[in-house]
Amino acid sequence: MAKIYRYRATIPESKVFFRIYDIPSDTTLFALHSFILNDLDFTPDQMVCFEAYGPSGKRTSQYALFDLGRGSMDKVTLEMLAEREENIFNYVFDLRTGRILRFEFLGEAEFSAKLDYPCAVDGKGVNPDQFSAKYEDSEPISLAPSKKSRSSADDEDFDDDDFDDDEEDEEDDIEEEELLVDEDFGR
Repeated sequence: MAKIYRYRATIPESKVFFRIYDIPSDTTLFALHSFILNDLDFTPDQMVCFEAYGPSGKRTSQYALFDLGRGSMDKVTLEMLAEREENIFNYVFDLRTGRILRFEFLGEAEFSAKLDYPCAVDGKGVNPDQFSAKYEDSEPISLAPSKKSRSSADDEDFDDDDFDDDEEDEEDDIEEEELLVDEDFGR
């Protein structure tokens, strides 16, 4: 049985976005590529590559659909990257602008029969736009007041019925005035 590797994926230009992925060690880079496409809602018609980095922090390998010297994406597994001490790698999803998703090996995770691997186990931030020049986190803005902005009056218990009664009383007053006007009109 394959080991489960845990990776943290980030976008370098974002302080918000991250994903934690649990991935079997026998997963090929091509299978990981397919998973990323699905997880981030990317289109599959773009050229991509992986750039792997050794312990010194220098790029040691590039992996693409065809062999660039160290194997192709469909032949290289995460276990092979670990054996080569390539514990950091970039998934270059936009070759034109060089936009990447950076993966950092965090260690091994426990296998769970309840999970379907590979999988995201944690994350924050909206999925990046595959064709945008930069990452923009456009989380929806809440119109509800924050807890910090609440006044002491907000802490009191109000009964919604109290407000409805006031509105009904006002309506009753208006009806009575109209009746008085109507009764006086005929005289």
